Amino acid sequence: MLLQFIILTFFTISLSLFSSASSSNFKALVSPITKDPLTSLYTLTLNSNTSYVIDITGTLLWSSHCSEDYPLIPCHSEKCHRAHSLPSPLCPSITNINKHPCTCTASSINPITQTCSFGDLTYTNFTIPTTNGHTVTGLVLVRSFVSSCAPKTLLRSLPAGATGMAGLGRSEFALPLQLTTNLQLERQFAICLPSTSTAPGVAFFGSGPFFLLPPPGRDITGILSYTPLIKNPTCPDYYIDVKAIAVGGEVLCFLARVLTFDILGHGGVKLSTVTPYTTLKRHIYGPFLKAFANATKGIPRAPKVKPFDLCLNTSTLASTRLGLNVPQIDLMLANGKNWTIFGSNLMKQMGDDVACLAVVDGGGKAEQAAVIGSYQLEDNFLLFDLDKKMLGYTLSFFLFTLCITLSHAQNSFRPKALVLPVVKDSATNQYVTSINQRTPLVPVKLVVDIGSRYMWVDCDDGYVSSTYRPAICGSAQCSLAKANGCGNCFSTPRPGCSNNTCGVSPYNPIIMTSTYGDLAADVLSVQSTDGSNPGQVVTVPRFLFSCAPTFLLKGLASGVKGMAGFGRTRIGLPSQFAAAFSLPRRKFAICLSSSTSSNGAIFIGDGPYVFLPGTDVSNYLTYTPLIINPVSTAGSYVQGEPSYEYFIRVKSIKVNENRIPLNSSLLSIDSKGVGGTKISSVNPYTILESSIYKAVTDAFIRGTNLTRVAPVAPFGVCFSSKNVGSTRVGPAVSSIDLVLQNESVYWRIFGSNSVVSVSDKVMCLAFLDGGSNPRTSIVIGGYQLEDNLLQFDLATSRLIPLIGRWCFQEEPSCEWT
Repeated sequence: MLLQFIILTFFTISLSLFSSASSSNFKALVSPITKDPLTSLYTLTLNSNTSYVIDITGTLLWSSHCSEDYPLIPCHSEKCHRAHSLPSPLCPSITNINKHPCTCTASSINPITQTCSFGDLTYTNFTIPTTNGHTVTGLVLVRSFVSSCAPKTLLRSLPAGATGMAGLGRSEFALPLQLTTNLQLERQFAICLPSTSTAPGVAFFGSGPFFLLPPPGRDITGILSYTPLIKNPTCPDYYIDVKAIAVGGEVLCFLARVLTFDILGHGGVKLSTVTPYTTLKRHIYGPFLKAFANATKGIPRAPKVKPFDLCLNTSTLASTRLGLNVPQIDLMLANGKNWTIFGSNLMKQMGDDVACLAVVDGGGKAEQAAVIGSYQLEDNFLLFDLDKKMLGYTLSFFLFTLCITLSHAQNSFRPKALVLPVVKDSATNQYVTSINQRTPLVPVKLVVDIGSRYMWVDCDDGYVSSTYRPAICGSAQCSLAKANGCGNCFSTPRPGCSNNTCGVSPYNPIIMTSTYGDLAADVLSVQSTDGSNPGQVVTVPRFLFSCAPTFLLKGLASGVKGMAGFGRTRIGLPSQFAAAFSLPRRKFAICLSSSTSSNGAIFIGDGPYVFLPGTDVSNYLTYTPLIINPVSTAGSYVQGEPSYEYFIRVKSIKVNENRIPLNSSLLSIDSKGVGGTKISSVNPYTILESSIYKAVTDAFIRGTNLTRVAPVAPFGVCFSSKNVGSTRVGPAVSSIDLVLQNESVYWRIFGSNSVVSVSDKVMCLAFLDGGSNPRTSIVIGGYQLEDNLLQFDLATSRLIPLIGRWCFQEEPSCEWT
């Protein structure tokens, strides 16, 4: 194993990896659509595994799984006012609710049960795949998406596993307009509903091309017919302008004005994904049924099956590539084109030799003349152009299984490396990263601990996730974590309190406290990178971590929910990510920023690290072996296990290039695990054994011709900063070298990492006295790591030769915006 490091003194960053994509190199988003076999409803997938029932008339996305961490929208905001401008007849008027603080209340609709519920209007985050039209290219994280919370009772009659409904209507808060507007895509979307539950359909948001036909394929938008989408003056649903209906080429005779809107908005022909079968107002249904019966009078009848009024015996009826050989239905459109419905979308197979006409009677008081139901939409590609107000459609015989090509490929993207933002907390000097976890995704802030075994999260306070799974005792997950304990919960089961669950020991090194915690798995997403440019957000569906009680957060930065462990274990972040995405080597690199206002970065996977314009800094690293302490130095460990922290071999120390006298035995690790040099991101400053501390400080004082002042805790040596020169590597003070495997390989600490300003007039040597009997002689702290790029290679055990050193020309910075 190796530690590879470079001191960065020129760091002009050209990437923006930690913001959601806006104008990027993709033109569309893609998501699979699944047909539920029990309800015949269709679900769209976000976050790789969260299902929402599709309603193309719905005005927003609502979910029964809302996290307490998501920000609420104020009740007097412009967004709240606009959300209230689209009332549903199913819901009573929203009145002011006496809440403090005043937050926006929105209505959520279940069109299946015709029920309404009120809940908070909130911002949520989720991931969705991107596409170039041929294949899935990755994932993008959508931030601050306006959605509504709803109670679980509103899920009644929806498919099992669905968390809510995705409205695809014309509303600015519906899925299409929010996605396309926020990500600067063309304002259009397309759906292809599957006719089977065994293979998915597909939804697109944005512009084509859409190459759905088998390779080499053709852009499906080139074979679409188009018709205007007309607007009902009283509701925002999708209507098409139908002038007449024909059965087997014969135009039906009925009062044509029912196809147009009256002054109340009644009439017209609407599209629906929640109405299972096309429904006709009785004025039209009667003539239609009679005409179809006459056109099929030569086919034997079968007993009627509800809700249908005409069923056929199909034992001798021929079948074609368009379905059963029955008369076609033509919706004759205002622009002179027809929308033709063939047997595959007209006859519903109800048994081996029974098929029924899948059109039903809407009654005499139906508000719409016709509602084209989802069965008639299946295996048809429908493109909704919201700006041009046009509907593109094609015939089922062009598609059928072809709509599923992209959705099957959505998991094909494999990142080369991953990247996490890291910011320095001004109050604690801790380094904090943010990871999106749970379903729905929630940004979780974690303190970075490069020497900790795994990630742990507070599960007591507001942990809500539909994908949380405890690790069952004796499972492979428990073995991976070396978790031998097995616990039960004696209160109401919840995240962090489950029966028959293996336990681990999450540890907070700040307060030096360990406790029991359930081992669990949940969804976790992180951004990818190729080292030069931002990549897509990728997801691990079952990332292992430990739950912890809220009290373990004591001493951590404000807003933090746990700790991110990068230790040398099989469930540390580097190893889990490497296994999940088959990253080429178990490597990670850190660059902690010295600024509290800009991001540093952690890379998981191999380089390049193109921070400097056109320069891969991984080519300019100095290498030294990582060594293993045979005895764990962690606050919580199993007796006899080696350390999973990161140690390097320091052979001597120089100040101003002069070797200082030391007890060299302190620099080695003995059989009890005492001594040596450890790297830590949770110790704010480097800690030295007392005799080493005295030797270093004495040499530093002699070599630095500065005025001593009274020490400022926790530091023991401080100086007046008056008349101290400034260089490109910080204050002009003595350099400190940690000499590594030989005299030519050393870690040089310049003024920017050796002294810290405690006031305008005073600066102190940023090294602390660790006492005469510390477990580890030298602990290199966070301040000395700042603005240095360190790469940890967990897979390599041999020494890699020194390959070069970068000649720096500007002030150091790990800034990653």
